Amino acid sequence: MINCKIFSLPFDDENCQFDQQELGEFLDTHNTVSIQAQFFTYLDKPYYGVVVLYEDVTVPATFA
Repeated sequence: MINCKIFSLPFDDENCQFDQQELGEFLDTHNTVSIQAQFFTYLDKPYYGVVVLYEDVTVPATFA
């Protein structure tokens, strides 16, 4: 079964990058089918909206 999860990645002004930690952790533990991203602003703050389609099977995270 294919599922959908939506992430809103806020821009981190201190590090000058989008906070991708939650998205990365999710992608490390799921079988991803498709990813689409869209840039947007809300209340003058930049975000990336990311839609992830994934299979209903989890895989163990690998650690380096």
